[in-house]
Formats: sequence, structure tokens, C-alpha cells
Amino acid sequence: MKKKTAIIISLILVICMLTACGSKPAAPSGGSGSENTKTEELSDLEKNIPGVYQQQFEEELEGKKQTVVYEIVLNKDHTGQISIQDDIDVIWDRDIIQTPDGSTKYDYYVAGDYLYINIAGAWGEFKRAEQ
Repeated sequence: MKKKTAIIISLILVICMLTACGSKPAAPSGGSGSENTKTEELSDLEKNIPGVYQQQFEEELEGKKQTVVYEIVLNKDHTGQISIQDDIDVIWDRDIIQTPDGSTKYDYYVAGDYLYINIAGAWGEFKRAEQ
């Protein structure tokens, strides 16, 4: 009897786990306005993050000073490009900029007119370029 009870309880637990995995929360009902939250967040995301961000500094080569400009472009369609030494095509979301194949990922965030990105363990600061 104990074995049957243990098997039944185990099966119930397995069924509960399987039905809970991958389930999606129920959509809100009524006119609370919360069904538009995702759309509003995406609108804020699209208007605050896309743009051209630059990092400029002086570098001396062969006795001459040069202005070096590194650039990160984030387009509204979530594509973009990082131009540091080479041009790298990227895609982006809220907190990750990555190559299209996902082989290289960079953490980043935007605060005001500045984009901060973690490249090889060092955070770099890029200022939004005037448009």
C-alpha cells in the first residue's frame, strides 16, 4: 500500500511539474490598462536607446596627434554596428548587444545621453552624437 501511495504521489508531482513548465501567465482581463504595458515599454525603449554613440580621444602617431572616434550605432529595428578597430554588425535588446550569430555578447545600458558597454571586462562610455 505504501508503494502505491508513493507512486501515485510521485505521478501527481510529475504531472504538476510538466503542466507548470512553459506555461504563460494569463492575460489580464478588464479595462485596467495593463494590457498596453508591453507596448508602452517598447515605445520607450525605441525612443530612448536607438542612436549614434561616440567615444573620441587624442592619439599620437609618428609625432602627430590624431582624433580617434569609436562609434556604436543602434538602429530602431534592433540592428546596429560597432566601429572600434573593425566594423562589427550587431543586434541589440534591452541589455545585450551581440553579433547576429550570438557568438559575442556585450552587456550595456543607456543613462541619459551616454551608453556604457562592457567590452572584454572593461566598461566604456560613449556619448550620444548630435543629430
